[in-house]
Amino acid sequence: MVEIETTVRLPADWESHTRSWIIWPYQEEFSGEQICKIKACLKQLVQTILKYEPVTVIVRPEDADEIQNVFDFSSEIAPDIEIHSTELTWARDFMPLFVEDGKGGVTAIGWHFNAWSKKSKSNHEPYTMSDWFSEVTCETVNTSSINDIDKLHSLGCIQSDGEGTLLVTKQNMLEEYQDDALTEADIESILKRELGAEKVIWLENGIWGDNLAQGHVSGLASFASPGVVVTMFSEDSDHPNTDAFSQNKQILTSSTDAKGRLIEVIEIPQPMTVLWEDKPLPLSYVNFYPVKGAILVPVFDDPHDEKALEVYRTLFPNLDVVAIEALPFFRNGGGLHSLLAPQPSIQ
Repeated sequence: MVEIETTVRLPADWESHTRSWIIWPYQEEFSGEQICKIKACLKQLVQTILKYEPVTVIVRPEDADEIQNVFDFSSEIAPDIEIHSTELTWARDFMPLFVEDGKGGVTAIGWHFNAWSKKSKSNHEPYTMSDWFSEVTCETVNTSSINDIDKLHSLGCIQSDGEGTLLVTKQNMLEEYQDDALTEADIESILKRELGAEKVIWLENGIWGDNLAQGHVSGLASFASPGVVVTMFSEDSDHPNTDAFSQNKQILTSSTDAKGRLIEVIEIPQPMTVLWEDKPLPLSYVNFYPVKGAILVPVFDDPHDEKALEVYRTLFPNLDVVAIEALPFFRNGGGLHSLLAPQPSIQ
């Protein structure tokens, strides 16, 4: 019998989810005054998602008792809990990616996360969750054999349209791997081989203030559907983001996706500049997160919040558009896209 060659596919975030994964924050990662705000906002976020789809919260062993007092586990819509020691809260950055395996199923792909080139407070060496995750009972997903991608240390920094096109930034991907001497062509080859990418669109720099994650594309541009990308613009021509927005828009509008479609760009005015500890926060409206039946949009008590919500109502007329208080997340290094890892349900 001749075996048929199969390829993997990285689903888009808006495709149907079996559940979303999130990690409960712990004291050592955040300052004393911030941990309570982070936990309050994250609790609200979990409760919001539970209205639409299941949620699994990963909790450190020492926080297992605390989490029992956070959620009402007698309710029919309580999160599931998995106990595992982690050093960081940003699930998207180091949890395995869920991909369609080309055989009608879902599998997980891991990597050795290096804490954004060790720019976080963590002192750990590059590590993987794959060994632990392979022991987790995960409906609809084959977790028995998780392969770690060699050479790549972060895959939370990509956007997929679900049809073979990926968005990345040169600032993030090339700076991340400069010590490994990986070129743009090397990285693109790995993404095509391991994630089934047919076309990789390389944007330039991420947004101002994104120093920890080094210009993750999810703060700059996100697919809203195949061939449609949401990004931002600055109303101030002297703003530090103006040139980056303009340059990346030019790249997008002159690009085609894997199916040959010209990219349509939808622009939202960026939030007002907010300083935290004398540094600009990388606030972004394009760091949205789709769930089954809704679009969760970060808001910042900003004059542009309503405009951003209206753009998403237009883009997703049949879905609920839900505002999520996100300023405490961004004060501590990330947004909705970094906090959450979607587990797709392949139809």
